[in-house]
Amino acid sequence: MPTAMATREMTSDRKVQHSRAACRLIQPGSWVRCVHCDDTIKFVARLRHKQVVANVYQAGQWQGIEHFHERCYAESCSPYGDPTDY
Repeated sequence: MPTAMATREMTSDRKVQHSRAACRLIQPGSWVRCVHCDDTIKFVARLRHKQVVANVYQAGQWQGIEHFHERCYAESCSPYGDPTDY
């Protein structure tokens, strides 16, 4: 078991996290709100819509996850950079 000092030393070597976005298919059962338009992002059979999921960090601290419709993310000028495709 590492000591408190060893734990601080291990975490001090970590890279500072920053906000980033990923574009992925909407999965069945998904039911979240778009932070841009406040409409529900939901799975629709036979349509392969995508959503952008952003991990949001502020001053290196994780603040949460934000969901966008793919078009809403583009309309909001990609606030967390160009999304990577998954």
